Amino acid sequence: MLVQFAVWLEAGRGIISVAQIITAGGDQLATRHDEALKGLEGYSRRRGLDVFPEVVVWPDFDAALLILLQSHSLGPMKPNLVLLGWPQERERWKAYAKNLRIAAALGKSIVCIIGEPPQTAGPVSRRVDLWWRGQKNGSLMLILAYLLSNNPEWRHSHIRVLRRVEDEKAREPAYRALQALVQASRMDVEIAVVVSSDPFPEVAARLSANADVVFLGFVPPEEGKEDEFFDFYGKLAGKLRCMLLISSSGEADLLA
Repeated sequence: MLVQFAVWLEAGRGIISVAQIITAGGDQLATRHDEALKGLEGYSRRRGLDVFPEVVVWPDFDAALLILLQSHSLGPMKPNLVLLGWPQERERWKAYAKNLRIAAALGKSIVCIIGEPPQTAGPVSRRVDLWWRGQKNGSLMLILAYLLSNNPEWRHSHIRVLRRVEDEKAREPAYRALQALVQASRMDVEIAVVVSSDPFPEVAARLSANADVVFLGFVPPEEGKEDEFFDFYGKLAGKLRCMLLISSSGEADLLA
């Protein structure tokens, strides 16, 4: 799933590194590394993927990820976006949130995937919803949605940019802000501003339950607020098919 989304979001416009971290050590470290690298290279060839495989073998997963985030490069080029899966065990929440903070501090944009992408092959009509919540992530969400729609499987996608406001007075300013962002992107998308005092997870689940993928911006949680962060997105996980959580480094700004 991670590799498939990486290919979709890259859309022939960038370079993809596929990294595997294996928690092991001792005398077998080098052997495990070589075996895993060969396996990853074979997987890429069989799938016809134009990616650069990377393997790190280390006793501690989070230490290995920190090494990878700081040191991985292809010649002079360093990755500017990190694509991650979502932790399944609550015990991983604090470590995962710390990794998000580190990636952001290193100037990386982050995409976290929750759920499964649609499996239907071929060019069919799909719906992509982007929820804009006034953070700095709107530009990157639109850019990634555009790249996604450049793939044959997503070429006929209907893209909506949505925002929830709590009172009618805020509707028009919110619409104008979205309109400026969309015009800067030059994309053909639908804009919708929803007036509701209901909690955001309820509104998003109600309006985006049938979307094939939903983009949501986020900020890595502060230390001590991990439970609040994961509970918030956990409420949405069972109600939406697939979510891409986007944290932008700020490098992508359509309004600059």
